[in-house]
Amino acid sequence: MKNLVNKGDIVIDAGANIGLFTLILSRLVGQTGKVFALEPCPPVVEKLLFNMHSNKIENVVVIPEALSNKLGTLDLFWRADDSNEGQATFWKNQASDMSAVVKTRTIDSIVQDHKISKVKLVKMDIQGAEFLALQGALETLKEFRPIIVFENDWNGEQSGNSIEEVFRYLRLFDYTLYSIDTRGNYITLNEDYPTEIVAISKK
Repeated sequence: MKNLVNKGDIVIDAGANIGLFTLILSRLVGQTGKVFALEPCPPVVEKLLFNMHSNKIENVVVIPEALSNKLGTLDLFWRADDSNEGQATFWKNQASDMSAVVKTRTIDSIVQDHKISKVKLVKMDIQGAEFLALQGALETLKEFRPIIVFENDWNGEQSGNSIEEVFRYLRLFDYTLYSIDTRGNYITLNEDYPTEIVAISKK
């Protein structure tokens, strides 16, 4: 993040959880930048808002909604006693014992509603919903070509959209994809292994 984000940048933190990366991004963009933090899971949103208030953060806009490919609502499922509170998904599994109907937004609608002139980076940790989110970012991808940081993990298997579809979609916009090693270096993309990924447009 330190290598990608500068003072004054506008970034989107999708799947903000309790705000770990939101706080980091807030410091990086500074007073002249802004972070739009999306977190749909109701109990987690409360902690996110508390952490922003406790740290006196003024350059973060918290949006308690989920990213998808259209405006509307979806069922969100999670496990109440999960040690990782960022595991809520649109797809119910055997461990899910909590659910809520949450509003969905698109990246394009956020850009339009907030009159954003340039999106520098989109960080996504949204448990397999990456393809839906990117479909809802068509105009943003075409106009701004933001850097995209996301993960390839087991959640994608449940979504019905393969990680290969995400890769193909991004390449339509001339993105080159890299895996990220534990030191933050870009390495050759390993499409078959769960990893953190950064996508950078050639244009």
